[in-house]
Amino acid sequence: MLGLAGALLAVAGGLFVFVVAASSAGSLTAELVLSVILGFVALLGASRIYRSSKAMLFARARLTAAGILTAGVGVVLVFLGQGTAGIIVLAGGIVALVARAF
Repeated sequence: MLGLAGALLAVAGGLFVFVVAASSAGSLTAELVLSVILGFVALLGASRIYRSSKAMLFARARLTAAGILTAGVGVVLVFLGQGTAGIIVLAGGIVALVARAF
């Protein structure tokens, strides 16, 4: 159940990155492009968190890898100035790491 919560948080953060990028599409910068790419990676991380939480074989290792990937993307997003989206993605990664323990 916690894996699903982590995946939903990562999806929400990834989609929020797209909303912010769409609202500032008039000024296309390298930072904006990198943020959009990281939004895609956050969605990929959410997919991996969800699939790992349902896995029968090596579920803990898969959740650990997906949680670290998603948390890392969240940290980079925060450093890029995508504060709210980065914190939401980071929270999804942390929830996935907590879900690994149960």
